[in-house]
Amino acid sequence: MSTPEATTDENLDAGRWALPVVRTPLGPDEVVSRLDRAARRGGLPGFETEGVGDFRVAVFGNPFDRELVATISGCDGGSEVRFAPKLLRKAPAILLISVVVSVWPGIEFVDILTPTSWWPTWTWYLPLVIIPTLLMAPGMWKKSERAAALHAREQIGVIAKRVEGEVAV
Repeated sequence: MSTPEATTDENLDAGRWALPVVRTPLGPDEVVSRLDRAARRGGLPGFETEGVGDFRVAVFGNPFDRELVATISGCDGGSEVRFAPKLLRKAPAILLISVVVSVWPGIEFVDILTPTSWWPTWTWYLPLVIIPTLLMAPGMWKKSERAAALHAREQIGVIAKRVEGEVAV
């Protein structure tokens, strides 16, 4: 059984989601069965099966988690498992809604705390909140994507071990 190739920053940046394939001598039914048993013991977080040939596992990339969607296809005397990432849209939506919903109450609160002036609070408060948020978002996204890509490769290694397979690039 081979292990996944060493993951360096160059590998992640060049092909972040160019995920390896797992080849196993087991059939699709046995692959899902073994992974289900491993998940019940806590070995595969977020494991869900959608019948023979498909399953999902959780991939953590704080704060934007993803799922690793796997498709099993039978091949000469065994199976091949291919992976694709899928963003869970819940966290980005919650973050966006919380920023949007908290901006105007923040203006009202700061308006109460500051003495009355000829300069309206919203004219300086909105840029003070929105610009740093927009500048911070791409870095947060890249950090999350890098963490998720690393965890996806770890999950693929765990899956390969559980199904007596080998990781092929």
